[in-house]
Amino acid sequence: MAVSRTTVSLPDRAERGLADLARRWHLSKSAVIVRLIEERCHAEEAREMAEGYRVTAETSRHDAAVHLPAQAEVLGRGE
Repeated sequence: MAVSRTTVSLPDRAERGLADLARRWHLSKSAVIVRLIEERCHAEEAREMAEGYRVTAETSRHDAAVHLPAQAEVLGRGE
């Protein structure tokens, strides 16, 4: 895995929080930042997927409401 170096300026409170997480998680500060970024990206992907499933379900319900009565009529089961 390729690694690049980035310099980040943090307010004192954020630096203390980062150092605290590094100690508690037994990770380097860099590893904490990577972990937090990966967790955030994963959470956003999960939200996007859930939204996609919701939209797909709505579309499927709409399509069923529109097309199933016509199919039933064609098959002689409509009213």
